[in-house]
Amino acid sequence: MDPSELDGLVLRLVTNPQDEQALVLAHHEGESDPAGYAALLERVAQETQDPAYASHWLAEAATIWSTTLGDSHRAARLLMKALALDPSQQTAHNRLADLYRESDDIKALVALLEQRARVLSPSTEDPEVCAELSPLHVELGRLWGERVGQPKKALENFRRALELDATNAFAIYSARELFKASGRIHEALAMYEAEIAIADPDRKVVLLRDEAATRRDAGDFVGATYALVRAHSLAPDDPELTHEAGSSILARIEGGEDVPPEERMGGANLFVDLADRYDGDAGLAYAGTALDLAPSHDRALQLYLYFATTLERTDDAKVRAAAYLAASPRGALRDEATRRLAPSPAPSSPPREIPAPARYNTEDPTLDGSDPFPLRPDTLPPVSLVVVLEQAHALATKGRKGEALAKYKQVLDADPAHPEALRWVEDHLRTRRDHASLRDVLMSAVHAMPASAATLEMRRRRLREVASLCEGNLRDLDGAILAHQQLYALDPTDTAARTSLERLFERVHRWDELASLFEQQASLETLAAKKIALEKHAAQIHETRRQDLIAAAEAWTRIASLASDDPASLATAAQLYERAERPSLAADVLAEGVHSVRPGAERVQLCERLGALREQHGAWLDAGDAYLQAAEASRQAQHWEMAERAFVKASAWGQAAHAAEQLASIAPHAEAPHLTRAAEHMIHAGDHAGAEEHLIHAVAIDPSNDRYAARLTEVLDRSAKWTLLASVLAKRAAAIDDPSRRIAERRNVARLYAAHGAPAIARSAWLDVLNDGDDVDALEALAADASADPAEAAAFLRRRLSLTAP
Repeated sequence: MDPSELDGLVLRLVTNPQDEQALVLAHHEGESDPAGYAALLERVAQETQDPAYASHWLAEAATIWSTTLGDSHRAARLLMKALALDPSQQTAHNRLADLYRESDDIKALVALLEQRARVLSPSTEDPEVCAELSPLHVELGRLWGERVGQPKKALENFRRALELDATNAFAIYSARELFKASGRIHEALAMYEAEIAIADPDRKVVLLRDEAATRRDAGDFVGATYALVRAHSLAPDDPELTHEAGSSILARIEGGEDVPPEERMGGANLFVDLADRYDGDAGLAYAGTALDLAPSHDRALQLYLYFATTLERTDDAKVRAAAYLAASPRGALRDEATRRLAPSPAPSSPPREIPAPARYNTEDPTLDGSDPFPLRPDTLPPVSLVVVLEQAHALATKGRKGEALAKYKQVLDADPAHPEALRWVEDHLRTRRDHASLRDVLMSAVHAMPASAATLEMRRRRLREVASLCEGNLRDLDGAILAHQQLYALDPTDTAARTSLERLFERVHRWDELASLFEQQASLETLAAKKIALEKHAAQIHETRRQDLIAAAEAWTRIASLASDDPASLATAAQLYERAERPSLAADVLAEGVHSVRPGAERVQLCERLGALREQHGAWLDAGDAYLQAAEASRQAQHWEMAERAFVKASAWGQAAHAAEQLASIAPHAEAPHLTRAAEHMIHAGDHAGAEEHLIHAVAIDPSNDRYAARLTEVLDRSAKWTLLASVLAKRAAAIDDPSRRIAERRNVARLYAAHGAPAIARSAWLDVLNDGDDVDALEALAADASADPAEAAAFLRRRLSLTAP
């Protein structure tokens, strides 16, 4: 295809990108000359006014350079240009990402993916955008964590992926492991719940066992128990899991924890289940463990007595029977337990045959153990307690209140929540206005009452009375705080308790607890506006009262995550970290939050500040990324210059070249020097074709600059592109205004052609020299070249002699 036809084809595609005939002609041309086809597409992109179409043509040209011609460097450069024109183009992004993956250029790949994430972030209302963005953040998380070694960056991306797709199991798992590694157990536990919600039953069991181990390592033994109990409910036929759940409760008791009765009974049920599965010593051991947890457990005693008899462990059976009667004197097995404690029969008596206990009867809910934590009815008090109660009642009836009080207190010592005794003592102490004793009695009763829904309102009423007594009658503000804290623990939605705590904490200057209260309430609040208000209260206390700038910064960080449209919160968090001399944390909070700030002056300022903080620690690549974000938002030269400088420090030559190219596009008066710097960066990156192109363009823009011409000569000479070099220098010579410099340059062109086997073109170049007047070197060269034509040679020699004649 001749040049005029080529120009016409370019014009047709520029005018109408959908011109099918022109596309067919161009494709046909590409089959015979791929390089020419790629160059044609680049020309179309250069002359197209629509950035989206220009980006498309550059992406197509890049495909040819990479797949057909094998020039990945040039393909990458074109794809970067395509994305600069249209950052939203997915095809260009995907192809450039694949090139970076193939070359294992992790830094460039991370920068590209983050740029893509920034482009897509404002459109997360679109499900298709979320479907692309969530996996993108997962890949970024994997790269930051596994390849770059920055777990904070990795966690930031996994969390962002989950915001977009809460069912992404890999993101959940990865975030959880990072939380665990950094000691953020509370957040790791939330990730367990997130994965459990989407997992199949078998996976749920695995996750719950792992959660139990995590909680146990963190000292949360109660939480570990309940995780194992949940797992057991999903796999009740797994004896190993049953043993783990029961042993978890047993370990807490052995560690000195006051485990509630209903939980002890649940543990006993688990060990009874195991005792029902095994015989002999194993069955005996499991039944005995169940009785250790709940001495009044009927089924456990039934199994224990059977195994003890068959194994001839009669003394052990007596011990267990005595413990059972003490704990449950009216239990279902009281007759059998009593018989075991009776003296042994005479040796002549025939031994009584002990039948094997029936296995669990699933129709009898008292024996099947299906509920690991059943609510059991209150047991009757021992006989001695009944006697004391009768004595107290008789004394009170006779008006001997002092003696009655002593007897009722004796009952309360054994059972602080005993209804009759508590009611009488409460009334008596109120009448005597013995507020301190009344406070102590009420608190003991609250602690002794079982934690159940049935007793909730009674415990709350008594705690309110304790709080009122402490603050109003006893002036015991610490006691009032303790009562309100227990009220708040029972019901975190109790506004009155929380308000009282806020007032009392402030009154006694317990700022740590006041700040913690605000933070706890914020974690429970569901409305974002209320969360923000509570966090701001906490932040103010941390900063002004506690003088803890880091805690204040953490609160403002949480506020910033809730109010993505408020860049001031993000800036405040960073400033507080800087005031606390923790610039790395300031940088981290800016990096995590700046992507959610709307484009504008505030975002530019935050990105610029982030870049400066990254520079302080020598994180030049991260600094370059931050300045790049500022430049993309502001389109100001100063930010592109900052980005270029940082990328050069990081040896990220491809990104540095891109920044220099952007400077050239927005600063026409300095286009040539920017292109020359871009060329130098490309040479470092191994993109020699791109460097040559930029140097040629720089020479064309400023032909009088000898430095540009010399550098171009050096580059093209190294790659042996003599013809191209001579052509560029010839054009440069034609554009030079100074005759002497123009002549010198044309001499160089002529000599270059002559030296590399192009005598005809060299002759034309020597003739161009003579356009500015006779020249000794030109005339001699032309005379020598015209040796086959004596007349012409003689004419050139006469002109040569005339230059030296006196």
